[in-house]
Amino acid sequence: MWKNGKSLSRGLRAALLCVCAAAALLAVGAGAVGWKKTADSLAGTRTRLASAEEERDRLEKTVSDAQSQLASEQERASELEARVSQLEERAAEAEAQNEKLEGENSALQAELDRVKKEAQTPAEPDGKKLIALTFDDGPGDTTTRLLDELKKRNMKATFFVVGNRVNRYASTLKRAADEGHEIGTHTYSHPNLTKLSLEEKAEEIQSSIQAITAITGKPVTLLRPPGGSYDDELKSYCGGQGLRIVYWSVDTRDWESHNKSSILSTAFQEGPYGIRNGAIVLMHDIYTDTVDAAVEMMDRLQKEGYTTVTVSELLQLRKNGGVAGEVYVSAPPQ
Repeated sequence: MWKNGKSLSRGLRAALLCVCAAAALLAVGAGAVGWKKTADSLAGTRTRLASAEEERDRLEKTVSDAQSQLASEQERASELEARVSQLEERAAEAEAQNEKLEGENSALQAELDRVKKEAQTPAEPDGKKLIALTFDDGPGDTTTRLLDELKKRNMKATFFVVGNRVNRYASTLKRAADEGHEIGTHTYSHPNLTKLSLEEKAEEIQSSIQAITAITGKPVTLLRPPGGSYDDELKSYCGGQGLRIVYWSVDTRDWESHNKSSILSTAFQEGPYGIRNGAIVLMHDIYTDTVDAAVEMMDRLQKEGYTTVTVSELLQLRKNGGVAGEVYVSAPPQ
């Protein structure tokens, strides 16, 4: 029995050894497969890591290139800003220089205008009295004779003409202007300007000025309102148009008397309404009796030491030229 039992144990041990050997072989085979998979996985990871490093290097280079380009653009932007700053400084300097030149030019122009005005306006004669003879409502048939008499005596006068008459006496008006007499406007149709609207006032004045300048080629800077009627609206308008309003200090009332003796006695009366230094005398060159009286008046004025001047000359000598929109009755010595 024991012999048989020992034989059985040996068999079992042999079987167990076989089983263990088989298990060991299986384990070794399984381990080999796992190691292979692990090795394959590790190789794949290394490949991906290498690719990632390459991508990182590429990105780093891209960033480096971008930073270099940005630095270059910033440097260029700084150069442009510096250039712009330089140009702005130069522009400011040029503007300042231009303003300086404009100021110098204005000063030179003002001085030139002053010199021209002084050259055109005679200095006030020493020891002589000034007077402005003015004639309204012309030109007329008797104006030519008046111009002849003024020329003989080398005397100057101011004519306040009516616009609707100048074309009919164009040659007479041009002669007056050419011989140094002053031409002012007495409106176009001789209305009372205070009874007109502003637009109507402007039309009367501008139509007359256009008619005058078309013949004389000279500007008109004086207005004598018909009847001496003016208001603040007219003064304001004339101020904007460069027109001085001329009244009178001596009214000969020639239009009323039509008599030479009466005209002269009225003109040379004693007191503030008679002829005196700086007076502006009102007459009308469309009447024969007025021209007769004017001729005798001129001779008497010369004997009494008067120098006849135009209204603008009188205002220049006594009122610094006067102011547009203001009314001037006379210009006595200061």
